[in-house]
Amino acid sequence: MARYAGLLGREVHAKIVFMIPLTLTYARLEALRSNLPEGLKVEEKYVTEFHEILSLLEKASGADLTMFRVPGEELKRRITSANPGAGTVGYSDSKFCERSFLMMKVQGVLGFFTLELSSPKPAMGFVPPPKER
Repeated sequence: MARYAGLLGREVHAKIVFMIPLTLTYARLEALRSNLPEGLKVEEKYVTEFHEILSLLEKASGADLTMFRVPGEELKRRITSANPGAGTVGYSDSKFCERSFLMMKVQGVLGFFTLELSSPKPAMGFVPPPKER
């Protein structure tokens, strides 16, 4: 990519260098959204993957995406067995999150970047007045 910088111009090259990691990570987020298993709950590994994607998006974009992270208290162990007579309950080793909660966070990030990337950016620096004819 660097060898083409002279051909593309600095501004275009900088935009491409910025957009490639952002676009790849955005595609990864879309793939996560499209492939979340059906059901009421998803395993913690999907939340971990989502948090890794958020970290990459933060690095690529410079945006603070903390509000989209799934709080630890949303991850809970499932009850796997219960013995009411003995008063004991068994729990799963792995944790789970409500699928709808994770989807809400994923769709929030996708919505944020859709709006952010589609909104026009104000011009930087001096903008001369339009020429009169």
